[in-house]
Amino acid sequence: MKLWHLAVLGPAAAFAVLTMLAAPPVGDGFLLSTLAGVAGLMALCTWMTCLAYAEFRRPLLLLGPPLIAGLALWSSTAQVPTRAAFLLSEPALTAYADALPEKESWTFEERRAGLFTITQARRRQGVVQLATGDGGLLVSCGLARAPADRLADIEASEIEHLTGDWYTTCLDFD
Repeated sequence: MKLWHLAVLGPAAAFAVLTMLAAPPVGDGFLLSTLAGVAGLMALCTWMTCLAYAEFRRPLLLLGPPLIAGLALWSSTAQVPTRAAFLLSEPALTAYADALPEKESWTFEERRAGLFTITQARRRQGVVQLATGDGGLLVSCGLARAPADRLADIEASEIEHLTGDWYTTCLDFD
């Protein structure tokens, strides 16, 4: 592989990595999403330049960037990074949730539980909510643990099932 091959595949690889890091909806993804967008534009421009010049029209260079970008977008949409981080962190998150005292108000104390940084936590009537990041502008995202019949008790505008009694949540303020 020549050095200029890396110049073509590099932006697509950077886009894929940044997209995967920004994908979890339960973290601080705004800056990473912005950087992923810039890398995606660079990858697109580089790829289109390859299409314009005959000497760059090689199967690896023509198929590589779209395949890399497509795989990254598919896996982030399918929540692969979030699910992987959660599966690695589930024992620590469960222990943290079980140790929370039962009360109405939120606890504002930054703590680590597995791969997640928890900024706010609350356990109310058996429903645990953990805020893990801002999720972007005017959005607060996190995790929640509740029985399936108690989903209405979770304060969130968007709830997606992870596994068992665990869910990802986002509260949209606009």
